Amino acid sequence: MSHRNRFIIGINGIDNTGKSTLVDLVNQHLSQFGKSVVYVPPHFSRLTDYFPGKEADVINWLKNAPREQVVKGFFDGSIQRNNLIQESEAPYALLDRGYFS
Repeated sequence: MSHRNRFIIGINGIDNTGKSTLVDLVNQHLSQFGKSVVYVPPHFSRLTDYFPGKEADVINWLKNAPREQVVKGFFDGSIQRNNLIQESEAPYALLDRGYFS
């Protein structure tokens, strides 16, 4: 498949605003029309390996973690997302992207 014909749909927003619900609805809608979709989950990154559980802890971690660790985590996640999309033949890619992912 030509990558020129691929649509990447990114749903962004802060946590608990219904992004995953919206992604599920878009996926269902596209599927009803026979469209193939590759789903990229919200926490598809090594960065989340570093994240503590609570949002306040994550913010504190982002402020205090070594910059190299933060950059590496974001970079690794971007590469993983890109690889998942590139390896798929699906014409649609749905990215469920949270505030920290």
